[in-house]
Amino acid sequence: MDIEECRLTLECSRSGPAPRSPAADPLALERALRGAELSLMKNDREVRQLWHAVEEYFQQAKELRDANKNRLSQKSNRIAKFYEKGMPTDQYKKDLNILLAHLSSAAVRLVTINERFKEDHNYPISPPYEQKLRNTKSQEQLKKALIARLDQYIHQMLRHNVAHVERSRAGGNQTLWHARQEAIESLSVEQIFNAMAAVMAKFRKELVDKRIL
Repeated sequence: MDIEECRLTLECSRSGPAPRSPAADPLALERALRGAELSLMKNDREVRQLWHAVEEYFQQAKELRDANKNRLSQKSNRIAKFYEKGMPTDQYKKDLNILLAHLSSAAVRLVTINERFKEDHNYPISPPYEQKLRNTKSQEQLKKALIARLDQYIHQMLRHNVAHVERSRAGGNQTLWHARQEAIESLSVEQIFNAMAAVMAKFRKELVDKRIL
C-alpha cells in the first residue's frame, strides 16, 4: 500500500462507519502511513539538499554570466588556455573560469539527484547518454549526438568531464571520452549555461510533480 492509498483509506475510516478489516484500523493505517512516508523521505531529504546546492551554484554562475555578457561567446577550450602561461590578470578570464566551475559543481549534484530519483521512482529524469548512444560507434556521430541533445546531456557531460570517467578506467570507452571532450570544447560559455538552465527546468518540473520540492 503506497502513501496515497494509505491516506485515502485513513480518511474514509475517519469519515464514517466502514466494514471492519485490518486495513480499516486507523492506528494500523497511521503506522503504515508514517512508515511509507519515512521510507520515501530517505531520498527526498537528500534530493532537496542537493537541489538547494544546485540552485546556489547556478545562481552564482548566473551572476558571473550577467557580469560578462559580452564575453560569453568564448569557447570552453579557450578558457583553459587562459592558464597556460600563469594566472590570468584579466578579470573576465577569471570570471568565465569560475562560471564554468560553478556549472560543473551543479552538474555533479544533478547526476546524483537523477540516481536518487530513479531509486524511488524507477525511472531517471534524464537517461544516461552512455545507454542512449551505446550503438553509436563513430566518434564524430557521438559528438554530433551529444551536441544535438545538450538539454538532456550537458549535466552528465560536465560531470563526466570533471571525473574523466572513461579515460580513468582500464578498457574504458575511449571513443566516447574523446567525443565528449570535443563536444564540450566546441561549446561556448553561453551554450553551456543555456543548456544547464534547460536541464534544471526539466529537473525542477519532475521534482515539483513528485512533491519533492
